[in-house]
This record gives sequence, structure tokens and C-alpha cells, in this order.
Amino acid sequence: MSENIMLVNPPARLDRQIVQPLGISSIAGQLKRAGYSSISIIDGCYLVKKHGYERSFQIIREEIERTRPFVVGCTLHSSILEETERICEDAFRVDSHVIIGGHGATACHEVSAMNFYTRARACNSSSITAVVRGEGEETAKQLVDALFQRRSLYGIQGVTFHDGNGVVVNPDRELLDMNTLEPPAMDLLPPADEYGGWFNIEESRGCVFHCSFCSIRGMYPVARLKDPERIRIEVEQARELGAEKIYLTGELTLLDTGRAIAISDIMKSYGLQWSTSAHPSLISKAKSILPALKDSGLVCLEVGIEAGSQRSLDVFNKGTTPKKNRLAMMILEREGISHW
Repeated sequence: MSENIMLVNPPARLDRQIVQPLGISSIAGQLKRAGYSSISIIDGCYLVKKHGYERSFQIIREEIERTRPFVVGCTLHSSILEETERICEDAFRVDSHVIIGGHGATACHEVSAMNFYTRARACNSSSITAVVRGEGEETAKQLVDALFQRRSLYGIQGVTFHDGNGVVVNPDRELLDMNTLEPPAMDLLPPADEYGGWFNIEESRGCVFHCSFCSIRGMYPVARLKDPERIRIEVEQARELGAEKIYLTGELTLLDTGRAIAISDIMKSYGLQWSTSAHPSLISKAKSILPALKDSGLVCLEVGIEAGSQRSLDVFNKGTTPKKNRLAMMILEREGISHW
């Protein structure tokens, strides 16, 4: 068994532009800071784009068999459960330890712990399996430390695992300070032009809204904004890696207009186009600064309209109305900012 750590974003059937997997990239950055040097990231969605869906699994399986990683970390969302299971079973067959994380893993952590433990045993593997709940940078680092040092997983905050007798749910981990984390290891991913020149940068975690269908608050119970200076550091890194356009992941770029202007100044200074997401109410609140944001390179806003009837909006707990939604769209159209 090697000392390699492999982090995998599973293949998915694509009908959209692929984006860099920020979660596992952020974990890779923290592991690099901790001194782990043999880290690889496989973006299955990129492989699907280049080689097709089924061939992507073959490529990942061949890489697992070739490198026999000590640890394989894999993202789990509800829409890619089968894909994640396929990759983990390949890892079990070479006795790699497996860490699962992401929104789906967090929402169903006990079921996931049982599922992947059972699959490991069905593969006649002695692999240790564990689920990371919530944000994973520090939790994954401590898990990897424990696995390399042959220590038990009991007490590692934010971890759920099966110990052979049943599922163990360790205490929750306190939320992290986003501004102290290592920047995501985007250098381990394919070049920016493979993603249409776009580069993902996280601007916030959590949300101030309470939409009934959303999993964000399950991952990040408290809304936190990344400092503009920290965003500048990541923008500079992105520019060095060939980024032409930045997508700020998060819903809260427009929450604080002063911060939004500071971020837009950063984008303008690097000559980058950029895009982000916003609740309709934030667009109306920030309408006075939208001309400046467009001048800085803002080309598009992804807007969470969700529904056209008040009844549906109320069911979704959107905190808006069809009239307010139309007003937000009119503001964007007046300023010449694309939206979808």
C-alpha cells in the first residue's frame, strides 16, 4: 500500500458546463499545508467531458489499481450515490481506506456509514470507512492523520463511522474561520481552459435565507463571509493558473454593498469577468451599486426565482413575491446584466 491520497469527484451524467470541485480541492489544500505531498485529485466530471461516462469509471479504476492509494476520499451527493459507490468499491478491492463527504453524506451520515462499511465487507476488504459531516478541511486532515498513524477514529469531531459493532457518531466540529484556511489546491486540477476559462472561488458559506428545499444550512448552519483580501489572494492564484472568468460560489456577494464593491474592485484590477448568485431581495437592495459591479466585469447573476406563484414561493419559504422577483429581473435587464 502506498502513501498516496486520492480525492475523487465522481463522474456524473452532464448537461451543463463543468466546474472545479471546490470541496475536495479545499481539503487537498489543507492536507498539503499539513505536510502531505502525495495527493491527487480526479475530477470525474472532467473525465466525462473528455472521455464519456462509462470510460471515466474505467480510468478512475485503473488509476486506483495502479497507485493503490492509502486513502481515497470521495464526494457524495444524492444525485451521484451510485457513482460514489462504484468508485469506493474499486478502492475497497485494493484495501484503500475510504472517506466520504459532501452534502449527501452529511444529510444521511448514519445511513452512509452503514452503507459503505457493508460494501467494504462485501468486497472482502478490511478498509476503514468514515463519513465527514459538514465542512471537511480540518476533519479530513485529522482523519487522515489517524489513519496514517493507525489510531482509532473515536473522538474525531465531525466524523461518523462504523466500528464493527454499530454506527458511531462523534461530536460535531465547530465551524471554521474561512479566512485561515489554505487556498484550494486548484493546481492539482486540469487547466482553467478545460472549464471554459471559469474558476470557482468561494465567497461565503451558509445563508441568511431559509429556503425549505436547500441543504446549505445543513452543511453550514451559520452564514459567514470571506474577507475581500482573502478573496484577492485566491483571485491572484486563479489568474496565475490561467483563469479568465471567476464564479463566486455562495449566495451572499450582494449582502454587504461595501464588501461587494471591494470584491468588484479586485476583479477589475485583474481584468477578470465574473459571476455569482443572489436572492432577488439582495438585487433590489444592491441596485445602486450594480452599475459599478458591471463596470468591474460582472456579466451574469444566477438568481433563485424558483417559482412563479405566491403559493409555491411560500411553500419554499423563499421570503419573496412574484412582484419582487419581476422587479429584480427588471433591474438586471436595465443594467445590462445577464441572469439565469
